[in-house]
Amino acid sequence: MDASLDFYRLLGLSSSKGSTDSHIQFRMKSGVTLFIDEQPKEWDPSFDEAPYSHLVEFYLGSEELVRAKVEEMTAQGYDPVRAPYITPFGMCFA
Repeated sequence: MDASLDFYRLLGLSSSKGSTDSHIQFRMKSGVTLFIDEQPKEWDPSFDEAPYSHLVEFYLGSEELVRAKVEEMTAQGYDPVRAPYITPFGMCFA
């Protein structure tokens, strides 16, 4: 987590959390929030099936915006690792 914090801070993002936290967020001027989580299985058991152990999230604000962004990225040739889904705590992830 130290390396991730250093990397994103060098890019001009700031976070009040330290590297001992497993879930860090960076609020961007555009309104998008970047999250880095090194223990996603703690809050979403479906990550047992995921092919990765860390998670980088961009918070977009609603399920509709997430689905639209996935469609946009797919149209540009990017293949999502997972289709959009609702987490046990009610947020839409992809």
